[in-house]
Amino acid sequence: MTLKDKILKAKKDLTEKRSQYNTLITDAATRAESGDLDKAKEIKKQIDELKAEIENLQATVETLEEIAGLKPEEDKKDPAADPAKAGPEEQRSLLGSQVDMQAVEAFGNYIKSQGEERSALTSADAGVVIPEQVVTRVKERKETGLDLTKMITEEPVTTGSGTYPAAKRTSMGLLTKEEAALIEDVDKELFIPVEWKVATYAGKLILSQEALDDSAINLADRVSKHLETMRVNTDNRKIVEILKTFTKVPATTVDDLKTVANVALDPALVSTVVVNQSAYNELDKLKDKDGRYLLQPNISSPSGYSFLGKPVVIIPDVILPNGGTAANPKYPIFIGDLEEAVFKAKRSVVTAKWTQFDSYTQGLAITMRADYKQIDPDACRYIEFVPAAPATETTTA
Repeated sequence: MTLKDKILKAKKDLTEKRSQYNTLITDAATRAESGDLDKAKEIKKQIDELKAEIENLQATVETLEEIAGLKPEEDKKDPAADPAKAGPEEQRSLLGSQVDMQAVEAFGNYIKSQGEERSALTSADAGVVIPEQVVTRVKERKETGLDLTKMITEEPVTTGSGTYPAAKRTSMGLLTKEEAALIEDVDKELFIPVEWKVATYAGKLILSQEALDDSAINLADRVSKHLETMRVNTDNRKIVEILKTFTKVPATTVDDLKTVANVALDPALVSTVVVNQSAYNELDKLKDKDGRYLLQPNISSPSGYSFLGKPVVIIPDVILPNGGTAANPKYPIFIGDLEEAVFKAKRSVVTAKWTQFDSYTQGLAITMRADYKQIDPDACRYIEFVPAAPATETTTA
């Protein structure tokens, strides 16, 4: 038997033992609840014995992987990384890191055992809550694509529904008592109540046997990357849906676009220009009367360019398609303050359930809960841009 075969066999035995362990725990709890304490104690002894076997098997797997060069040697740590030898602040940091690592490994073990090993994880329905340490890795990952949630108002929520009080822009200043007596709207509502109700969004992560044979940390990292892609794609699509609910304005010229930016919107707004790839291509062709391109370099803009002095954000056509027809497209352009325009209620709990999708594929069904709402209807405009045909010169004989 090769070293790889020994590792695979040890891992298989470990998975089976963990499955037995979880079954015994459930059985013991059921016996105790029914009042059969003697049987519960008997099962408890089996649990303790099985736990020792699992620990021995885990040690065997780690040793074999270490020999095969699949893991760094645990014993060869920097002495300074020992919490017992560190100062109080360092101890807290190191212990916190150990807890984070344990949470990531626990989630990795859940995946490797195909949903059988749930120790150190919080159950949720038939699945488990993905540890915050894994979810946080998504939040802190270097951004590789557009994430519109960074531009809107996003708030974590702990209930399924509620109302978010968004501050309303006002032109009202402080008044004397005499002035206040003459103005009817002095007690006007200063907040926009945004009612939300979270919905569940789900996706699949199909895992091969090769992936299951990887380390727990690698598995958690793969799930983290998949979760990032799921979240960003879902958020971007839902935010675009909300942006499309704003007042629609037709435009054919640069002057039309300027009128929206300068007159239709409050100058106090911190506006952004959001376009799809096709609309960006059209804006990139526009010039002023002196022949200078209106799209200007701007290092602080997500796209690297600004239009009418406002940063430009580019969304893929697949997420924000053109309107109209293929022969006569209407290019979508949003101008406005996204933070004042769109609200996302985000449930912090993200769950995973090991699932057999069909006869050939299995993996994790991941669910997230959120809701997306419009805040201020005057914070944004939805422009359908149809560039006017260039004037043609006529000559006379």
